[in-house]
Amino acid sequence: MCCGTIAFVLPRRAAIHVSKWCGPIVAVGLAIAWWVGGTTWFIYVGPGDWTTVAAGGIVAVTYEPGSIAQTEQLTGVPVPKGLRSIPAPGARMWWFFLEWAPSRKSLGLPLWFPIVIMLGLTALAWRIDLAARRRARIGCCPKCSYNLAGLPSASPCPECGASGSVANM
Repeated sequence: MCCGTIAFVLPRRAAIHVSKWCGPIVAVGLAIAWWVGGTTWFIYVGPGDWTTVAAGGIVAVTYEPGSIAQTEQLTGVPVPKGLRSIPAPGARMWWFFLEWAPSRKSLGLPLWFPIVIMLGLTALAWRIDLAARRRARIGCCPKCSYNLAGLPSASPCPECGASGSVANM
């Protein structure tokens, strides 16, 4: 049981550690993309009639027959296949949009939304990690909060069975 517990705890701790440090990095990258999106549109014209636009603080994916011609008409610049950037003609968009017509399917996601999600998950990871460290520091099992006072340091937690190395961090 002890080895099974360690195998469960260590990947969770690794995920928390990655979330604590990579979450803010991803959030800063998205914030930079949001800022740049106010001044520059990035348009990717893919195979078929799929178009992806990162502009004005959103990322929009559109499927529409003739969407390449529509993008050229909107921007006034011919857009060859692949990734291009052009100066932004409009203001930022702040909310989601979904258009699901028979001839056009379009979904827009504002970039502030994944920023908020990433920062929320980062805050949760920090809270979980700090609580586990506090419990270990005051002599409790970091997994189940059982008081380990009076037990030898190498003994497993009598409540959840976490090994001494995990329980005593």
